[in-house]
Amino acid sequence: MEYKAALKEMVEINKTNVNNSFNTFILFQEQAEKMTDMFKAQTPWIPKESWGFVNGLINFNKKGVEDFRDSVNAGFDSYVEFIEKT
Repeated sequence: MEYKAALKEMVEINKTNVNNSFNTFILFQEQAEKMTDMFKAQTPWIPKESWGFVNGLINFNKKGVEDFRDSVNAGFDSYVEFIEKT
């Protein structure tokens, strides 16, 4: 019985580490987005249609990271469920 508690604690520690890594990645992503916005403000000769493509890529990347994060968290949750059932 005690091994279940130890396993659950290890899973929670790993889940926290993964979430902290995702938060760090998101922080860098937001900083890159701010730099892109600053560059966009300083380059009026580039058409707005081109920036629409760049904004689409940024949003696509954000969605991909969030989907991956949700999948990883679901995996951790299912592992905890498995531990509790055994």
